[in-house]
Amino acid sequence: MRKMIISIFSFTMLLMLGLAGCSNDSDKSSDSKEQVSDKKGTDKGKSSDKEIPVTNILDWESTDFEDSNHEIIEFEKVLVVEHPHESFAHNGTFIVRGNSSSYFYDYPNGIMSPYDSMDPGDSRLSVDMYSGTYLFEDHYYLVELDRNARASYVTEVNLETGEVKRLFQVNSAVTISKKGDILYVSGNETLIAFDTTKEEQLWEVDLDSDVNFTESAVTDQLIVLLGDEGLAAYSQADGTKQYEVEGFFHKLVADGDTFYALKENDETIKDFSEMIVDVLKFDGMSEEGELFFSTPVIEDPSDPTDLLTDVKGDNLYIKSNVGVLAYDKNSGEHLWTLAIADQLYEDYSPSDFSYDLMTDYSEDAVYIRATKWEHGAEETLFIVVDPKTGEMKENLRIDEGVTIGPNFDGENAVIFKKVPNEYPKMYIVKE
Repeated sequence: MRKMIISIFSFTMLLMLGLAGCSNDSDKSSDSKEQVSDKKGTDKGKSSDKEIPVTNILDWESTDFEDSNHEIIEFEKVLVVEHPHESFAHNGTFIVRGNSSSYFYDYPNGIMSPYDSMDPGDSRLSVDMYSGTYLFEDHYYLVELDRNARASYVTEVNLETGEVKRLFQVNSAVTISKKGDILYVSGNETLIAFDTTKEEQLWEVDLDSDVNFTESAVTDQLIVLLGDEGLAAYSQADGTKQYEVEGFFHKLVADGDTFYALKENDETIKDFSEMIVDVLKFDGMSEEGELFFSTPVIEDPSDPTDLLTDVKGDNLYIKSNVGVLAYDKNSGEHLWTLAIADQLYEDYSPSDFSYDLMTDYSEDAVYIRATKWEHGAEETLFIVVDPKTGEMKENLRIDEGVTIGPNFDGENAVIFKKVPNEYPKMYIVKE
């Protein structure tokens, strides 16, 4: 959307001022952003000029999953999610969020989760399509849509007991983060802190920002909200706004008293196909973000899941729609890069092939699901990688079907597969 706005703006200026005037205005706009970034200490305007090696995972030899020592569980008489979007796994429960509902599966036993608070054999909850769903240890959170009451509620599901609680009503799409027992819920105009143990609101503040925030994270001291035009940090104690930083941001991840924010480099801000990502590191309460490192050129994300970031152990991961890059979170040193191509930006015709790449992480392994459709044929790979070296431990083929995951669950990494007119299957790799 932001690039579309820039494109429309540039086209309008061409009509009004001509090519020369447009060029001058673009330079001024770039200078203005640079001044804001320098003031905040967040962007030195540098991109990565160092080439990094990329390993094409499609070149690795693979084994049929059914010929491995790992487990396949077939579900029986379960409701099948209609259009799977995102998934979570915890202590034997697999959750799939579809267009209109979240589905809960007891995957070790191949059945729907036997929650007393839900209808027998129908373990699902209606979900507001504009809000995300979240897993924090034993508790799953969603914005539940009550169609009869025409109202939406922030709802908590205890995955140990199956208890479902409607915590409070909301009137807009929200993002949710959690620290300890406290939920931090941000909507269009407000930020709320809610104690899930006492079931009471602690405070509510106005966001006091023009940014449309789309995700959040919590450090040891801050709640950080991020949108595509900036980020803002608020105190966990009372919601007081600490600072705001402008920029074209995409994702963030918190790690203790530090958070990392992914910001688009100025060099590719007007490019619809390519992107360079600047990774900014913020420590403690300081608004002085450090330009930690910049990625090489990757494909511009067209979907929210095309660009993701995570921290596990000593590694900081960035997943693009083509590959995954691993960096040392302490030094910013590049460790390895894997892709379903020979490079992170692939110039190809959409008619050649299409693909889907997702990842999850433990401290001992990286789990990758790579699905590729080419000339009517479909292939999914369930790959296990060493997090330190990027070397392949296992590469397992899964036959055709819609797959979702992988998700790490204690000692297991799992992929869910659905096939038309059949009950789904769960593919399980033990760590």
